[in-house]
Amino acid sequence: MKCMVTGVSRGIGGALATELVRRGHTVWGLSRTVPVGAQEGQFRHVVCDVAEGESRDDAAEQMDAAGFVPDAVFLNAAIEYEESHASLEWHPMQAVWRTNVEGALYWVSHWMDGAPRRPVQFIAMSSLFAQWPDPDCPAYAASKAALSMAMRALRLRYSHDPVAFKEVCLGPVHTSINPRFAGGGAAPRGVATPQEVARFLAKTVLPSHRFRYYYPWTVGAVARFGAWMPDWWFERVTRPLRR
Repeated sequence: MKCMVTGVSRGIGGALATELVRRGHTVWGLSRTVPVGAQEGQFRHVVCDVAEGESRDDAAEQMDAAGFVPDAVFLNAAIEYEESHASLEWHPMQAVWRTNVEGALYWVSHWMDGAPRRPVQFIAMSSLFAQWPDPDCPAYAASKAALSMAMRALRLRYSHDPVAFKEVCLGPVHTSINPRFAGGGAAPRGVATPQEVARFLAKTVLPSHRFRYYYPWTVGAVARFGAWMPDWWFERVTRPLRR
């Protein structure tokens, strides 16, 4: 299978590219910097900042020129930042939105509008913050909520089309996007590793026909049965895993 993965320089994207190649898939990875791993076998990398229109267009032209049309598109690239509660800066919020929302939906538009062949599926990385807010980065929660709603709307719009629009709701993952884990180290108990998420995506999400997934299972339990949970309670319970 041909797969496109955004944000492959590190974290979930890097682990996913490695896992997909290991399983025999062909991978085109996009990221702002060249990844250290996953450079052997059926892997090709394109330098692309998904938050910048010109950079996205250039990457799309390279894939088009090579005749590459993915069967699966993993919309993984995302950023977050630790914001001081003494301020509410616009530019970091704008950067989060451009990367997490525009940087994902651009590729849906590109491959659904005028491409020689449509992908079989789009897989968007969502979060528990699509349902509950993050007071440390309001734009991150808003971006994940917007991306999840877009995938739901696309499922309705293309309900009679064979293209699948999937979303994966993730709990805390030990990646540098979380300011607490920027320094590396081992994943604390209850926090998933990028490799674990990558295996779940490749083994469960990619071949399945469902449209919504939760990882780890505790995330599914919270999302399904914790809708009554007040925002302040969710923030207090999850803070040790986030900051």
